[in-house]
Amino acid sequence: MEKDINQCEQLTSYFLKELTPLQREQFEQHLAQCSSCQDELKELEGLWDVIPFTVELIEPPSGMKDKIMDAVFETHFSAESESVKEAMADIRAHTSASVYPGFRNWGLLSAAIVILLLGAYLLGNLHGKSDVANAPRISPQSPWNMQKTVALKPVDPALSNSTGNVWFMQQGDSVQVILHAKGLPATQGSESYQMWMTSGDKKWSCGTFQVGKDGSGILLYTLKNGAVQYDSLGVTLEPDAAGKQPRGRKVLGI
Repeated sequence: MEKDINQCEQLTSYFLKELTPLQREQFEQHLAQCSSCQDELKELEGLWDVIPFTVELIEPPSGMKDKIMDAVFETHFSAESESVKEAMADIRAHTSASVYPGFRNWGLLSAAIVILLLGAYLLGNLHGKSDVANAPRISPQSPWNMQKTVALKPVDPALSNSTGNVWFMQQGDSVQVILHAKGLPATQGSESYQMWMTSGDKKWSCGTFQVGKDGSGILLYTLKNGAVQYDSLGVTLEPDAAGKQPRGRKVLGI
């Protein structure tokens, strides 16, 4: 079909679950008829599935990490900026032949990867409770360090195919916690999934996220003191996003 420019431009926001319920419904109607968007969405979903392995197993070539981080923390964040283009050119050169063969829309990919992994909170897509305006100042020159990765397992036997990966990435005094959950039932109405950390007798929320028909959800949270100290991590399905303590059933844990 002839490409609907207005709706096709919503693909990245749809992939990142930024659309309102009405916008999402309208885009899905468009998606059912647009082969171009179907192909690009399939490629993005396939790429995201291998990102955890890339993060854990592949060390970026010398200088590439700094280029990517500089791109993320530019004052005027843009997928068309020169540093983003340069960083993504390096990624293409080192990954497209062996890891991501055939991927076509690198402009869309550059925005999606940077937003998903590190930059979403800069664009107002933070579902956790950290205050972006008052967040610690992060210098682009400070190195990023992968502190640890945690695999979450299903707690409910009925959700045996559900999984979650949590990354703790530190730069200076700031630690970004990134959760990617898969295989979860879609949220309905006001329902929200909520991630919790426990240390001793203290339990606190890391924020909430929604899950669509694809069963996946993403959450970003900033640890204010920069320390990764906890006894347990878990995800619950809550009746809404307002809970200060768990009220719903636990679906993922360590």
